[in-house]
Amino acid sequence: MHTKPQNHPSAQPSSATTQSTHFTSLAIAVFIAVIMLVAPTSALADYTCTVKERKATETEIDMANRVVAALRASLLPPTNGWTMSRPSGSHIETSFCSDFKNSPVSFGASSTYAILASADAQRAARVELRMVNNQLKELLKLPPDMKAKADQLDEKRRELVRESMAAHRAKDAALSKSKYAEAEVVARESSDIKNKYSTSIDVPRANLYKKIVALESAMRPRQYTISLKANGAVAKPAKNVLSFGSTAKTDQSTKNIVRVVVVIAGVNNDGPDDATLEQLKTFVDRGRLQTLAVGQIPTMEASTELMAKQADAIKALELSAQEFDKQIRDEVRKEESGEAAAVKSATTTTTTTTTTEAAKTDAVSAKATEPAKTTAAVPPQTAAKPQDPAQQAKDTVNKLKGLFGK
Repeated sequence: MHTKPQNHPSAQPSSATTQSTHFTSLAIAVFIAVIMLVAPTSALADYTCTVKERKATETEIDMANRVVAALRASLLPPTNGWTMSRPSGSHIETSFCSDFKNSPVSFGASSTYAILASADAQRAARVELRMVNNQLKELLKLPPDMKAKADQLDEKRRELVRESMAAHRAKDAALSKSKYAEAEVVARESSDIKNKYSTSIDVPRANLYKKIVALESAMRPRQYTISLKANGAVAKPAKNVLSFGSTAKTDQSTKNIVRVVVVIAGVNNDGPDDATLEQLKTFVDRGRLQTLAVGQIPTMEASTELMAKQADAIKALELSAQEFDKQIRDEVRKEESGEAAAVKSATTTTTTTTTTEAAKTDAVSAKATEPAKTTAAVPPQTAAKPQDPAQQAKDTVNKLKGLFGK
């Protein structure tokens, strides 16, 4: 038994000497194209060969490369508000199982699409997220009576630890051990209070955490993978399935049935809603798949030219998404800066008010204790009579004493 997994190739098709095929005569093959939008599954399944393999011909390799390129070109660039990764395709082997009846082989292509949350949606989510975070912050606070008791016990524990360390430094091992044991008992009492409260808020806390996760998720792009697999199993009819071509079974021992299965899945296991599902379907070129269903495989040049144009559109969407992301981040920074400035302003105002009031109080206190000044305390001056330097110094001292009430 030989097992051969399917691989993913580079963007450009490889040469005939390095690539291989699992296709027989595609000109007479029945071609079925199915588009599925379901839970995530592997786009390229392994196959098991129970008989010998044979070398692929250059014609088969060329056919296989053209089919893979056509599949990749069928993954269209999305509309504005979306982004997508560049489509990748399966690798072409140089040999394949000769038992097509029991071991059909497949090729594929895939791409990841992401829809961005609108600016309005992100703003609304941020507002609600701040509100929920504030609710959680308040919920996590201990009630005043519990907090007072816990704080009291915590302070008592710290004091006992200090006493234990002091006893240790004094080489009183027995006292140190006793104080430390008391500290542990007090610590457990404090923890019991906190744990009891924490247990009592398990349900509302869990609900708030769920809201936070949902709001944060709402602000991130929602991703979906579209995977096309040629020669995949026929899917059951469903609202998320589009089929192309006949479902009639042929003898695979002589003809290789080629099917295309397109799986559109939520990257995080979240399937698209009906509206998103319909929009995702428009990102697949149905006309191109219908052409493949009747065995008309485009030339490699045609598919390559189309993929080059699509690559430019994909790049433009990526740049637009980056600019949009920058706009949102700038808004967040401005909001955070404004909130920080408001807090700083409030703190500064409170500090200034406190300082001003303290200064006023000091001034009033100083004025109340200042001794009363009288004109009698100032010695009379005689302008007409000159004085010697010693007398001038003495008079100056007397004036100062009078001014300060001394």
